[in-house]
Amino acid sequence: MLLEIALVRVVISDLIRFGRMRRGYIGVAGADIRLPRRALSKLNLDEDRAVHVIEVESNSPAAKAGLRAGDVLLTLRRRTTSGVATLMKLLDGETIGVPCEIEVLRGSQIITATVTPSELR
Repeated sequence: MLLEIALVRVVISDLIRFGRMRRGYIGVAGADIRLPRRALSKLNLDEDRAVHVIEVESNSPAAKAGLRAGDVLLTLRRRTTSGVATLMKLLDGETIGVPCEIEVLRGSQIITATVTPSELR
């Protein structure tokens, strides 16, 4: 409930300031996945859901950050990306042009990188 109230405040603020709602864009196509229990314990992860990166657009913020198809996006701005909907909520107008730390599971390693979202047009 509190997340929805905060989102409404952001939407209203963007509408007043910009005449539209601004969203961050990193340039990935993804799908919700559930991580296997063995991976959770081996990698010391708390959340069993994440975003499987299916495609990375060329020359996008994600491509510039080194993301690849097949990566599993675990966090953005130190917040768990437990699905595509959560990722979209995290990519609000406040992330545009701001370097954001991400954690990605690639194979059996967790990689930390920085992505700078652009504005979704």
